[in-house]
Amino acid sequence: MSRLSLSWNWSNDAIWDETLAFASSRVLQRMKNSQRHYFKSVRDKSFQKKIILCTTTFLFVFFSGTAQVEQARKWIDSLTAPDFHGRGYVQGGDSIAAEFLARRFREFGALPYKKDYFQRFHFQVNTFPGKMDVAINGSALKPGEDYVTDPVSGGGKGEWKIFEVSLGNLSQFAAILKSEKGKHYCYVFDLGVMKDQDSLAAFQELMMFTAEVAPVIKLQEEKFMWSVATDFALKQPFILLKREVYFGLSADVNTLTLNIDQKLNKHQTQNVIGYISGKNKKALPVVFTAHYDHLGRMGNETLFPGANDNASGVAMLLALMEHYAKNQPERTVVFMAFAAEEAGILGSKYYVENPLFPLKKIHFLINMDLAGTGDDGITVVNGTEFKEEFLLLTRINQENEYLKEVKVRGKAANSDHYWFTQKGVPCFFIYTLGGVSHYHDIYDVAETLPLTKFNAYHRLLLDFVKALN
Repeated sequence: MSRLSLSWNWSNDAIWDETLAFASSRVLQRMKNSQRHYFKSVRDKSFQKKIILCTTTFLFVFFSGTAQVEQARKWIDSLTAPDFHGRGYVQGGDSIAAEFLARRFREFGALPYKKDYFQRFHFQVNTFPGKMDVAINGSALKPGEDYVTDPVSGGGKGEWKIFEVSLGNLSQFAAILKSEKGKHYCYVFDLGVMKDQDSLAAFQELMMFTAEVAPVIKLQEEKFMWSVATDFALKQPFILLKREVYFGLSADVNTLTLNIDQKLNKHQTQNVIGYISGKNKKALPVVFTAHYDHLGRMGNETLFPGANDNASGVAMLLALMEHYAKNQPERTVVFMAFAAEEAGILGSKYYVENPLFPLKKIHFLINMDLAGTGDDGITVVNGTEFKEEFLLLTRINQENEYLKEVKVRGKAANSDHYWFTQKGVPCFFIYTLGGVSHYHDIYDVAETLPLTKFNAYHRLLLDFVKALN
């Protein structure tokens, strides 16, 4: 098979076996040649043993590391598959993912703190579980690509006339909105034309007021980054539409047709928590955390897979669990997979308010999110707060040349570590840098996630925990 036609399709078992066999034979042959050269000139038996040990270690690290990345890819493929529904809050996506994790915990022999691995809780969330159809002048728009709903959008079905709101027609706009015919209009706001901050703020306030009583389209040039709203939803549809799409329509824009299914639901979910018991029962445990939820679906057809955010962090959590299951740690290691992070870091908040063991007994906590790249290193949130541990992490990285750079950052309420920080628990939040930049969009898929430094990041974390002992 030619190098071009091979194309490195790691999902093909035959190609994988052939590649491994080829690589093994080449490395072993070079090892033998190297050994013959040295053994002729060096008679020291201990030196010969060192050469054999080094080459054997190299082979073990190379092949076990490759296998580990492949296993991580399989986990990520599963977590981002359509039947997991984006691990969100429609069609039971987050619960499907939780059951998947519980099975992995059980396979690795992790122990639950209660009768099972689940810590259940409820919260209210705005969802779009069904129809998601938007058309202008009869031309259907592509959800996730041409437009997204605002997280607080309401639902609706019907046809509306379009009125473009501008600074020059505010009087006409106000008259129409207050009249009986105002409810038959959808109002388009283009905030990109605002030249100063005062006008922008006033126009935005006017837009949100209008959204309370009528359908609204907000035009924007920046990339879509969808999110989740809790506790509140508008009664009218609120659409975020690409500016270039709107102005690229061939005819005058005059009608909007919508069919959006929306529900504000009380949703049950669960954190997934287990531990691997350590040798020293008196030592305080180390905790690894990662959120497993993502944005789910926006309608029946539009999926937000969440490969980097945060199937990658979950894969790292499972890889660490698998390691400690095979190599009993000195101190107990706890694994917490949090739900509802995308809904406002709610899973970790619930845990901190309802801990399964005293928070003061956590030796150190490491939260992992966006773990799928690493070309440019990592950033450590709370690195300025826990300087001794940060210096230890950077020293280990420098000595072993695992990652290009370990950047420091201060406190931030941007992931599940935050509530632990607020309670005085020593912790880091680590995320990888470089590589793909897809975030909170439909393009964050497993196929393009490089996992460039997954093994190096994994070894850095293992060495760091060992050094904490």
